[in-house]
Amino acid sequence: MDWNETLKRYHVGQMVTAEIERVDHGGIHSRIDGGAVGYTKRSEAMLTRRVVNLHQHFSAGQRVKARIIGFNSRYYSIEISFRQAAENPWDEYIKRIKVGDFIEGEVVLLTESKALVEVIPGIVGVLPRSEMWMSADTVDQILMVDDLVRL
Repeated sequence: MDWNETLKRYHVGQMVTAEIERVDHGGIHSRIDGGAVGYTKRSEAMLTRRVVNLHQHFSAGQRVKARIIGFNSRYYSIEISFRQAAENPWDEYIKRIKVGDFIEGEVVLLTESKALVEVIPGIVGVLPRSEMWMSADTVDQILMVDDLVRL
């Protein structure tokens, strides 16, 4: 498909179907609706912000809903996001939990005063140091990234 024709046919925010052609370390190469070239950066592939092996979640021939987020005229490709086209994880999660429930998650980031805990892909909670089960000067004296916690 000619680049000018691509720019006329597609627009930012448009939902499309991408058929994956190749997965590499940096992202996912695909064809949009059978024609235009699409590319998904690894940060736009999944809801989770953890580093993941894209090959474990995506493969050639797979069809995925995507949202157009930009155009790369240098490589004549459309920048697409699988993450932005995914269902909102909060909708289903809120139906499953209630106030007072214990939840489990994985620590994905530490700062001096808090830990970010991913309870499901796309949902990250804040665990302040003041709410942790023991006292310490810094959070990394209590937790490490990838620790599983029950809150």
